[in-house]
Amino acid sequence: MAGADDYVKKANKLTRTKSFIHKRLGLYDVEKALELYKKAGDRYVEEKDERNASNAYLMVGKILYGRDKIDSFTYYEKSAEICRKVNPENATQIHQWLSNEYLKANDIENAAKHSELCGDVLKYELHEVEKCTDFYHRASELYSENGHPENSKRNYLKAAENYALNKEYRTAFQMYEKMGMDNLKDTLNKSYKEYLFKATLLVLCEKCLKIPEVLDKYFEAAKDLEQSQEFVLIKSILRSSVDGKVDKFYIAVKEFSSIHETDDLTKFLLNRIRELLECAIYGFILKK
Repeated sequence: MAGADDYVKKANKLTRTKSFIHKRLGLYDVEKALELYKKAGDRYVEEKDERNASNAYLMVGKILYGRDKIDSFTYYEKSAEICRKVNPENATQIHQWLSNEYLKANDIENAAKHSELCGDVLKYELHEVEKCTDFYHRASELYSENGHPENSKRNYLKAAENYALNKEYRTAFQMYEKMGMDNLKDTLNKSYKEYLFKATLLVLCEKCLKIPEVLDKYFEAAKDLEQSQEFVLIKSILRSSVDGKVDKFYIAVKEFSSIHETDDLTKFLLNRIRELLECAIYGFILKK
């Protein structure tokens, strides 16, 4: 039985030269090459050879592009999905290309989908937090344009989180505050509480922002915030700062974490606030 490598070699020979003589002699045959690349891709998948499987499917996509773009995009997508772990740089290039191609075809939903996927690969595989933010913003705008508010919100929040992780606290604050204020009517899930909590933590990370004005604004907008666990923690943090006692901060965070599940961003922001408090009180950051 021919192996995947053999299929690729035969397919390469069949597409190498496009002269009239080669066509007459059967040495140039795109249809045969197409089937061979497909077989090679499937075989590589069976062998768990993701890199070569991705390359084979990419060749199928390229051959089909001038004939049937829908089928072509399907193979480009397979190629990107398969190589995400083994060749994330290539995956981002394919997703970005697909997003642009779908946009040209006025397929806004798929353009948004691949912009988001490009952002995900950049963030989770390549750890390029700053670069992926633009793709999330683009996906958010495209989903909004196409009438998918939940998908748009998901990408907007991904972008906001990235700004925070990249220490662009003011921009992140503005985005979380907007989400909180826009969702005040969500009395069932009370998502606004989480967004405004993060916005307040970001204020504490950004010295130029004034915390009293922010809290007054939030407590006026949502009457249930002031007594919530999240804002009881905020008050404890402020008290520890005024009293010059970091221990109060440690205790408050520990109590909060014992009754409230904290995500990575919240942990990141609380750690940043801890560092600021320690610097202000001790003049240096304690090792943790």
